[in-house]
Amino acid sequence: MTIYQNEPVLSEPTGTDVVPETTREYFRTRNKMRAFTLVHDAFAASGISQATLAARLGLGPDRISRLLGAPGNWTLDTLSDLLFAISGAEAAFHIDHPLREPARGKRQPDWLDGGKPGPSRRG
Repeated sequence: MTIYQNEPVLSEPTGTDVVPETTREYFRTRNKMRAFTLVHDAFAASGISQATLAARLGLGPDRISRLLGAPGNWTLDTLSDLLFAISGAEAAFHIDHPLREPARGKRQPDWLDGGKPGPSRRG
């Protein structure tokens, strides 16, 4: 039984190959979570209430509760409005290439790597 994957699930786009929907969805979700975490952390650090934030944006408290309750498919305008109304902040953007980074997780046990001795088994 194989328990380690032989090839990565995600790979950078090449040539004219279609980027799989699952890969696009993975990166969409990562970005949604990053935006949500950014806003949530800024809100927590600000010390203001949801009622204050609602008043600053001219929105109902129920709308603010939904926005801060879970990551959603926010527009860039929503992200900008929330950050500025919370603390006068704006999001900073940069480009990363996460698939070019060394793997963070091990793909196989150390004892399978390069002929190192295996684990001892006692019986």
